[in-house]
Amino acid sequence: MDDFEQQLRRHYEGQDLPPARVQAILAAGRVAAKARARRMWSWLAAAIVILGLGLFSTSHQLRERSNPTSVTTAAVADAVKKYFSNPEYSLPVVSADRATLVEWLRRQGGPADFIPPPALAGLPSYGCQVLTVQGRQVFLICFLLDSRRADTPAGAMPAKKTMLSTGPDGQMMKKAVPLIHLVVMPLDGFSKGAAAGDRVVLSAGDDWHYTAWTRGNQLYLAAGAVPADRLAGLVKAL
Repeated sequence: MDDFEQQLRRHYEGQDLPPARVQAILAAGRVAAKARARRMWSWLAAAIVILGLGLFSTSHQLRERSNPTSVTTAAVADAVKKYFSNPEYSLPVVSADRATLVEWLRRQGGPADFIPPPALAGLPSYGCQVLTVQGRQVFLICFLLDSRRADTPAGAMPAKKTMLSTGPDGQMMKKAVPLIHLVVMPLDGFSKGAAAGDRVVLSAGDDWHYTAWTRGNQLYLAAGAVPADRLAGLVKAL
């Protein structure tokens, strides 16, 4: 700026111009230079704002992807119900040995152990599966249960469904047994169930019921097509 003004001054001082005219020309040059500087700062400020908005948007999207909306227990129960209500569902592993099922789930990214309530732990295990609910994995073990419907006459056989599952040898197996599904998932990102006390059993529609509770950093959920009082007896707190 100073060098430019000095060059202008030397140029016009070398001309045959009145001093007042020289000063007027120099003043106009200073005004024009200030205008250019203001425009430059305006452009720079606009660029900074645009860059900042872009960084904020990118950061927000990354946070949204890494921390999706909390998944409710009702959504988990609904996913379990939909999966097992399909008569053509299959299970990747079928075994009466619960340790075998837990180990398979662990290799899929599941917890190292399942801690079922005592009454539920007394049921024979049947199979396991990994489901995806709103982008999150949930890990479940199925237990065999002879469940009697409320309208079943005394002395009649319990109501059963024909279900399909894939055995260890890859062959499809027909099983006419009702099941209770115990689901375990990391607590982070999921809505919490009751922490202690009697389990609150909720309807999942039709004849399905579910209940949820927490243990350490894990969320547990039990669901099945069984009456509410039967499910409550299987998962009641100590």
